Amino acid sequence: MIDECRLASAFRLPYFSKNMGYFKMAVYKRGKVWYARLYWRDNLGKRHSKAQGGFTTKGKASEWYADALTKLKQGYDIKFNPVFVDYYWHYYKTFKEPKLRPSTKRSYRTALLPLKEYWQQTKLKDITHDDWQEFMNWMGKRYAESSVRMFRKKYHSAIYNAIDDGIIIKDFTKRITITGTNKRTRLDKVRMLSVEDIKKLIKLAKSRRRTTQKSDVTNLKGNISDYVILTMILTGARIGEALGLKWHNLHFDASTIDVHHEYDSDTHQLGPTKTPSSYRTIHVNYQLLAILKELMVNHTDYVFGVSKRQLPPSRQAVDRELIRMMEMLNIPTTAFSNHILRHAHVALLLHWGASIYEIRDRLGHSSIRTTMETYGYLIDESKKQNTKLITDNFSKIL
Repeated sequence: MIDECRLASAFRLPYFSKNMGYFKMAVYKRGKVWYARLYWRDNLGKRHSKAQGGFTTKGKASEWYADALTKLKQGYDIKFNPVFVDYYWHYYKTFKEPKLRPSTKRSYRTALLPLKEYWQQTKLKDITHDDWQEFMNWMGKRYAESSVRMFRKKYHSAIYNAIDDGIIIKDFTKRITITGTNKRTRLDKVRMLSVEDIKKLIKLAKSRRRTTQKSDVTNLKGNISDYVILTMILTGARIGEALGLKWHNLHFDASTIDVHHEYDSDTHQLGPTKTPSSYRTIHVNYQLLAILKELMVNHTDYVFGVSKRQLPPSRQAVDRELIRMMEMLNIPTTAFSNHILRHAHVALLLHWGASIYEIRDRLGHSSIRTTMETYGYLIDESKKQNTKLITDNFSKIL
């Protein structure tokens, strides 16, 4: 990982004001080449200098000085030139990390890996527009286009910050072509559940959800993961959203559930939903609420709280239980992801004739485009079924 101590000292930047004075030029010849050096003082009176050599004529050395002086007066830091990877990590730690959800923090760390592999010790000011396009091409051969766009967005935030800091003067990321590999991603390899699979999974979760205590047959203790899985299928909630449910989020009279937080099983803390649009209220049937009500015997604030710890199970525990259930039903678990339960919810909605707008609202998407891009394959399958139904009905009329 990046050396935090080195970052702390490396990014204590001098403040360069546009009104700085005491500019001094030195142009001299050493051997057969010319050199130029610019001296100046910052607003605190500290002396700085910047030199450049290898010019074939005195005029070219003087041109470099004039250009450096102009940049300096515009607030451009002509001296500081950090390693790009270090600057990206510094930007993340300073401006992003304090306010991000744990899952988003992980995505920034993931984006650091290709950056370190490709750029290594390359300095920020040494990167050109062509260099950045070559990097995007390199990324496109290794990652899906959606991943490249996600990484690119994070890198660009740091680069724009460097422009604002006056470290670089041009945005070398403009007019870039984005590509991606045709290789299937892990989620592409997941075998999504059919409607029949989903019905079997619901039936199994319902049948397994209760076990009786030998000492007291009236005390029902639920298998928590079965309840979580059932809720995710019937609401489309993300696993963190489901685990974060508290009893005041369940409205038995209105048959609704408020999705207002996400639970992080690593930190055991509640955080905000993934996006503002994910903050939503979902209508559910009374049967699901009646089933969840069984968990009140655990006497915890969390709906899925385990009585001993008063906290929900980890997402890993739920994953293990879901895999076990899928194996019992002979459903392949290749490239498993608990996100298949969210896809399962969409499959049921489409099977029952829900519109794309209703699906968007239940999932908490900010736009139809997000819903279409993520669940387009299910929508296409639904269209095929509807097309067959329409043609069959027309055939009956004729």
